[in-house]
Formats: sequence, C-alpha cells, structure tokens
Amino acid sequence: MNDVARQLINCSGRLRGLDIHSVRRMRRLRLWGAWEIQDALGVGRSRARELMYKKGFPDPVDDEMRRGPVWFEDEVREWIRANRETVAEDPES
Repeated sequence: MNDVARQLINCSGRLRGLDIHSVRRMRRLRLWGAWEIQDALGVGRSRARELMYKKGFPDPVDDEMRRGPVWFEDEVREWIRANRETVAEDPES
C-alpha cells in the first residue's frame, strides 16, 4: 500500500499507471507528524525526536511540510510494535 502512496506522491498529482483499487487504498492512508508519533510512543518530545531520526525508523513521506516531516501512520505503528523495548528505554524518565 505504501508503494502505491509513494507512486502517487512522486507522480506530481497524476494518477498515471494506478488502478482503481490502488486509488481506493490511498483514501485510507493516514499521515502522522511529530506530535502524533510522540503520543503513540508515550514518551517526551526529545525522546520521540531521538527515535524518529534513529536508523531503522521509517523514512518520512515528506520532510518539507511547513509543520515538519510526516510519516505514514501504518509504518510508524509497525515500527513501534517491532521496537517496543527500545521505545521503553526513555532516558528522560
């Protein structure tokens, strides 16, 4: 699904080469910014930022947004599930 989303983002708004099922899946995609990621992680702001820029964290979909980078929600949730123990090691606590 995210490959489809990246195709859409990279083709400058043209739906060239995508079938109707791909477009329907796109409608269900959600983007998260730093605030949503911090909330999902259950950590402080500095720890969330540390994790967001750590090797292995999903790449942002767009890092030129006025409010900062955004990520696909499903990729972040998957990363959190796979790295729950790492997330818990919050040096701020």
